[in-house]
Parts: sequence; C-alpha cells; structure tokens
Amino acid sequence: MVVGLGRSFAVRTRARLREEILIAARAEVMARGWRGLRMQVVADAVGISRQTINHEFTNKQGLARALVLALATSYMDSQQAIVQRSADIHSALRDTVAYSLELLATDGLFRTMLGVGGSDTYLPLYTTEGGPLISLCADRMTTAFVQRWPGLDAVRVRIIMEMISRQVISHAVLPLNPPAQVADDTASVFARCLDDPNP
Repeated sequence: MVVGLGRSFAVRTRARLREEILIAARAEVMARGWRGLRMQVVADAVGISRQTINHEFTNKQGLARALVLALATSYMDSQQAIVQRSADIHSALRDTVAYSLELLATDGLFRTMLGVGGSDTYLPLYTTEGGPLISLCADRMTTAFVQRWPGLDAVRVRIIMEMISRQVISHAVLPLNPPAQVADDTASVFARCLDDPNP
C-alpha cells in the first residue's frame, strides 16, 4: 500500500514538473521566439538543472513538440464539445475546422512557431515531425464523431480526420483561401464521405 502511494506521488510530481517546464518554455518562446529559446533559461526559471529538462524532453526539439501537443490537447477538448452540440455532420466538420483555423491564426504560441509576422519558425512541427500532432487531432476527433453518431464507420472516420488534420495544418502554414471558405469546402467534401456508406 505504501509502495503504491509512493509511485502515485512520483507520477504526480513528475507531471507537475513537466507542466512547470512547459509553462516556462512557452513564456520564453513568446518573449524571444523559437530560436531565442534557451534550455538553461527555462531550467533556471523552474529551479532545476538543464539535465533534468533533457531527461524529460531529450532536447530542444522534444520540448517544442511537447509544447504544441500540450496546447493541442487543450484545444481538442473544445473541439469535442463543438461536435457534441452539432446538429449534423456537415456543421460539425465546418465548425471544428473554422475553430482550428481561427486558433492557428490568433494563438500567440502557434503564430510564433509558424513564423507569422516575420518571427522565426520551427516548421518541422508541422511538416516532417508533425506525426504526433496529426495523430492526436485525428484520434480525438474520431472519438468525438463516433460518440456523437454511433453509426459511423470508425475506420473511415479516422482516415478522414487525418486528412482534415493535414489540410488544416497545411492551410495554417500556407493560407490560400479565407478560413470560412476552407471550412465550408472541407465540410462539403468530407461530410458526404462520412454520410455515404458506399462513396
């Protein structure tokens, strides 16, 4: 019993440490940009050694991925709420895509790491190293849609949600059309794929 409690305390302590590191790292990125982020400065802000940060996140790139994934996880809660209150699949797709594009256009951390406004960028998070972010979004949205409409094919939903996630990230990096148009077009195309049992 005591051993179990000890493990639980250790897990909670590590989770709290990670949270404090991410808070400090976000502040540094917001203040100095991606290239201005210094691991030692983050360590000093939290009151730990740089080696401790490396143990948790491996390197600066790992810390960057964790930052974006933590932010995306909190946004996914809002996305799932949108799906749950949507009257139909089309409006759920349109509104979640619109919400995503709005966040990517206005959130300070995402804007900084995308290089919006002339700031430096860490594009691998959205390109070659974007796998974890895409998987997180696709998995969470698949769960939301299947819970809201149990008759949907979960495998097909997962494929479509991955495609939409890739499209949203691509639009955030290189916007070619207004967000409202992208949201409407995405819903028009993919709602049919979800509704039609034999597309």
